[in-house]
Amino acid sequence: MSGSRGADAGGASDGDPGDSRPGVSRRSILLAVPGAAALGLLAACVPSTPAVAPRRMLRIGFEDLTQGDEHLAALAAHLDDVGATDVSVVGGRVDWTAFPWAANTDAWSSAVRDGGGDLVADALDLVGTTSDGSSRSITIVLDVLAPGLLADRPELAGVGVDGERSEDFPSLAVLTKGLVADELVALVGAVAERYRPAAVSLTELFLDDTTYGDDDLDDFRRVAGTDDWPRTSDGAIDVADERVVSWRCDAVAGLVGRTREAAAAHGVELWMEVRAPTEDAAGDRRDSGQDYALLEGACDRLVVWDYFGIADEGSPTTSQLADALVDRSGTRDVLSVGLWDSEAEAISPDALRDAVEAAADAGVETVWVTPTSLMDDDHWSALADAWRH
Repeated sequence: MSGSRGADAGGASDGDPGDSRPGVSRRSILLAVPGAAALGLLAACVPSTPAVAPRRMLRIGFEDLTQGDEHLAALAAHLDDVGATDVSVVGGRVDWTAFPWAANTDAWSSAVRDGGGDLVADALDLVGTTSDGSSRSITIVLDVLAPGLLADRPELAGVGVDGERSEDFPSLAVLTKGLVADELVALVGAVAERYRPAAVSLTELFLDDTTYGDDDLDDFRRVAGTDDWPRTSDGAIDVADERVVSWRCDAVAGLVGRTREAAAAHGVELWMEVRAPTEDAAGDRRDSGQDYALLEGACDRLVVWDYFGIADEGSPTTSQLADALVDRSGTRDVLSVGLWDSEAEAISPDALRDAVEAAADAGVETVWVTPTSLMDDDHWSALADAWRH
């Protein structure tokens, strides 16, 4: 019974004055109870089996969608093997879609345009149900970056403090209040209406060092009521000034709120994926425009990235992130375990198993593993061990 509190619990011992029968030892009590009950007490001393999250989810990316039915059928079999209750499928972004978006034919991916099909629907036909015919909960993932759009219209690109234009990030004004914002809201609505998933999840919606161009300055002036950016003593833009930080966070939360309304119109939840805190697990990422408190009010669920394989040294552990997530929102929010690794292609199967078990042990109800394309047979086996033991 190593590790149990035993007779020391509450200061009790043989002949404990709190017992109504003075002088009766706990050993005598144990021996006196029926055999099955005694075995139950002994079993309680055995280390418990790790918890299993009620909702077990995996993400299928575009790299899997284009591999054909045989590949997707094999993925479906893996999902059955690990007991996956949920699955997510990439839907695209405003300048590139994995389905024929009627409102914007220019955004169709070449696979959709050339093949004339719907890669999302084809995938859902195979992975959306279990082998016994039960439905899996579906989430469609939309990426907010716009490299194709910016290649054609570089004037919409975000600008860094050094004046360099981004190839992926639109400016804050364009992303959260302009053309990309309007297109993203329309895309969320189109996906929610077309597939009626349980949720649409926004990914990559964080602000890098690319929100300091002329259009962003105009927006900041309007919001902050000032003529210029806050400046440091050497004249550089003070990116840590609270006015700048709040402006960025408010803009992201405002966009998320708009997309939530578009999804809700079709009875679909809107999830927001966020970067994990870098130091304090109970913190957030306001430095990236992600104020958790604001976003909790703007979306239906936060999805915290636990990408420990590529995290900086000293970042919170899975257990710490999971504890903080449960403390903040109970069972509402999601922990996403990423397979990427900075030294290898993917984290080890053991690391994957340990992470999903740690998240469930902390009380996280929805654990999301991403992406399936980095999983080999050993990863699938480790996940099955964690989720089907």
